Amino acid sequence: MIVGNYTITIPAASFKKLMNGSKAGGNVFAGTLNGVSVAEQLSITGTNSFLFQASTSGMSQPLATTNPVTVTLTIGTDSSTVTVPAVFK
Repeated sequence: MIVGNYTITIPAASFKKLMNGSKAGGNVFAGTLNGVSVAEQLSITGTNSFLFQASTSGMSQPLATTNPVTVTLTIGTDSSTVTVPAVFK
């Protein structure tokens, strides 16, 4: 995943399918990559339609200096880019 000028590579087979709860069927990843805590969720919302949410903490600098930010998500050989508003807390 690329957000602005920051890239996160999640190791293969690291997403886990949620089996219970209101988000059952979605796939999640939670862990620490390059010293940054990362939480991500990928859910199917329809035919060829997905919802992707990501959050990080523990970064020494913000992900981006402009808002909205450009996000590129690559899974295997498939890739897509979109511009979205970032929420900084």
